[in-house]
Amino acid sequence: MSSSDSSLPATAPQDTPAPSNFPGGAAPAPQGSKGAAYLAELKRQNVTIPNDPDNSIALSSAEFVCSERAKKSPASQIKTFVTAIVGSGTTDPTAAAATADKVIAAASSTYCK
Repeated sequence: MSSSDSSLPATAPQDTPAPSNFPGGAAPAPQGSKGAAYLAELKRQNVTIPNDPDNSIALSSAEFVCSERAKKSPASQIKTFVTAIVGSGTTDPTAAAATADKVIAAASSTYCK
């Protein structure tokens, strides 16, 4: 295919911001005191989320938990999604589920207030 093939869509430059309603790629939520308390609770419980050096996965997980709790989503549904989020860097489903339980409990007690 040549570079002059007009059947391909044009692409935007890398510095184009994501639309405001884009579901991914957003910066983590501001930590503030509730974020700091949540991260401290995860640390206290020795929770480490793989591939999360900037805590964006941890903070996004807390946002998700709080949002779903506010919508009165079933606890089993919340756990399924959080397990998938925090377990993406592990091959041990039992460990992922245990981490999800800790993330949900920490978010519920510190972040969702």
